[in-house]
Amino acid sequence: MKSKLLIIFSICISTLYAEENTYIKQQVAYKDPGASGKELTWDFGMLSPINEEYTVAYSIPDSNYMHQWCATEHRTRYYYTLTADTIWRTGYENPTTFVRYTQPEAVLHLPLRYGDTLTTTFAAKGEYGHRIPMTLSGTNTIEVDAQGKLILPDKTYEQVLRVHSQRQYIESGLDSTAMLVDKYQWFAAESYIPVFESVTAYEMVEDSMQLAFQTSFYYHVEDTTASTPDELAPVVDETAEDIAPVLLTDLSYLPNPVQTDLQVRYTLVQDATVYMHLHNPLGQPMYSTSARTESAGEHLIQINMSGWMQGEYTLYIHADDQLVQQVVIKM
Repeated sequence: MKSKLLIIFSICISTLYAEENTYIKQQVAYKDPGASGKELTWDFGMLSPINEEYTVAYSIPDSNYMHQWCATEHRTRYYYTLTADTIWRTGYENPTTFVRYTQPEAVLHLPLRYGDTLTTTFAAKGEYGHRIPMTLSGTNTIEVDAQGKLILPDKTYEQVLRVHSQRQYIESGLDSTAMLVDKYQWFAAESYIPVFESVTAYEMVEDSMQLAFQTSFYYHVEDTTASTPDELAPVVDETAEDIAPVLLTDLSYLPNPVQTDLQVRYTLVQDATVYMHLHNPLGQPMYSTSARTESAGEHLIQINMSGWMQGEYTLYIHADDQLVQQVVIKM
């Protein structure tokens, strides 16, 4: 295959010099993303700066692997790779934390089209302080949920697409933390670098999700469009590692909320080793199964939750090295 390089976020990352791909990502006071839909208008013409020196820099760590690159921001390096039509996060590191994904996390599906939705699971292992083991697992749902006009302080975009992602995960190390990160990103037409972003994070405290923080970012970019349509086309690189096929499909967790019996249905696309855990709001396992080989096809598991305390429970279903996570409400 002829070697080609996809323009990611409209930045030509073929250079190895990060300073040539450094952009201002100004942190500003939170802006509510508003409703989803078509022909909308977002007026963000008045912004209150919080941190005007926040930057993001893109580079290629190894020129032998041009489909892999990193983005450095807030003293953390995030690693990405491109396979087929999806951008995957494969790891991150900073002075205190080192993480590599055993199951990569999808962060963007290309090209952007209104109404497209992608849900994937991810898992990772790493270390705190180079000595304390940690794990990370969760799901990320990405939806192109809105389009319209975006007004910013120094520019108005007549046509933008908005991508809404909901990232639910549990990070376990010295303790266990459950998080939900709700992110909205606005992209100018024919561009894969956001021009604006709003983020809300929730953390499990005791038995409920509580607001952790809210913030927004305003990207200062001179040119948000790629030079040719060919540069925007998804490219499969022959050196890219294959992403494992999704093993679990047709998942359902009913009823939810549940009072007594929870019925978990799923379909395996091929034979796999399956086991599951159901944790209470405190992170304690209330139900577990041992690892067993299951054949391809439909499966049903019934869990008796009568007598359990009310709250949000988290169900984890493992199939080989893949993981699905689902919040179940006990009434």
